Amino acid sequence: MTVASMAAVRLGVGRLPSGLFARHVLAAGVLTGIGFTISLFIIDLALDDPLLAAEARIGVLAASLLAALLALAAVAVVRAVDRSRLPGLQRLSRPVRADRDHVRGRVGAPMELVVYASFVFTNAGRTAEVVDELRQVLGDDLVFVFRHLLTDDPTSARAAEAAEAAHAQGRFWPMHDALAARAGRLDDRAIRRCAVDAGLNLARVDDAVASGAHAGRVQEDDDDARAMALDEPPRFFVNGQLYDGPLDAGAMRTALEQTAGRSRTRAAVPAAVPADAPAEDVLPVRGPVAREPFDREPVA
Repeated sequence: MTVASMAAVRLGVGRLPSGLFARHVLAAGVLTGIGFTISLFIIDLALDDPLLAAEARIGVLAASLLAALLALAAVAVVRAVDRSRLPGLQRLSRPVRADRDHVRGRVGAPMELVVYASFVFTNAGRTAEVVDELRQVLGDDLVFVFRHLLTDDPTSARAAEAAEAAHAQGRFWPMHDALAARAGRLDDRAIRRCAVDAGLNLARVDDAVASGAHAGRVQEDDDDARAMALDEPPRFFVNGQLYDGPLDAGAMRTALEQTAGRSRTRAAVPAAVPADAPAEDVLPVRGPVAREPFDREPVA
């Protein structure tokens, strides 16, 4: 089972769900070694000698017992690995600031969830769903922060800059939701359609992306992620520590609650947001890449 499953992943026939890794498939494969019903039935059909049949039954039951012990050991090892990475040792390098970051909730809340993500990944929509569920359950006890982690796809940078352009118009979160809803299906035209759906001034978004007005802000987040050796998005930090568990609201809530109250790097909460800073909309929720001209074709 393990070999067939991993071969299917390698060949592109299928893919593991987010949060499921090869170690989990291996542990499940070991579990399949437990089984004796059919073997005992075949023994009854194939062996007439009572002594040989008894020895065969003992062999089958011993093999199943051994498989069960190996499965318990494999599951224990996988569980230990998961626990060691939930959260991990890597700490958040840049403290959260209300006057800089894209924040949902109150900076300084008992629980803090920071994500480094890209809108071009197919699981961006699932990430948004999990975060929404956590915010509904934990309420004011949770602050959520979104930061950019670019991929090699140039569309990743353009989508991130368009989101920053939305922030300049006070509409980051509607743009975030629109982009996440089209995760895995983004191109320049789709990004512009998202801008329209988010109620943005499209001409201003076009100008900002074409001129690279917000490229520095996006690159700043991406540089932070690379300095922390983060690979592909999304990567979460739970109360300031790297989370490497499944993309599941229950598991993430457990990690948040278990580590709540631990000391974490925080910036001082500013007394007031500067008057000229755009107000965030309150609706729910590898190195520099080569820039390409933003598609300015009118939206139909």
